[in-house]
Amino acid sequence: MGFSALTNEIDKIRLKEEFKAGERLGLVTLGDSLFFFKAGFKKYYIPYSEIKRCFRRVHVVPIRNKKTGENSLQIESVVLSDGEKELAQIQVPGKKAAEELLEKVVSKNPEISTELPRKLQKMNEHNSENIVL
Repeated sequence: MGFSALTNEIDKIRLKEEFKAGERLGLVTLGDSLFFFKAGFKKYYIPYSEIKRCFRRVHVVPIRNKKTGENSLQIESVVLSDGEKELAQIQVPGKKAAEELLEKVVSKNPEISTELPRKLQKMNEHNSENIVL
């Protein structure tokens, strides 16, 4: 299985070494200077220097769970952005895993912002009465 670049290509030998030495969190591997994640049958990578914003996204799916009585399912994702467009959306197993991943990404490059883009902040303020997080 090879590596696919989201932005700039990097030497294959360096990629393999950094991937093997990186810290694994589910589908994500955190290298020293590169962020790796799996999507389908591919492994993607992006340098931390290319990530300008990283934030949580919660999708609320309406379901009916007869055992617990809940009416929705929350699916957590971490979104990587270069400041202008979203580069990737990576599904994680829960809120705790998303927060841990965000914390570790920011520790690799403290310049990465974890705030929502302004457009999404306004949408969240508008819809905050309807969504229970």
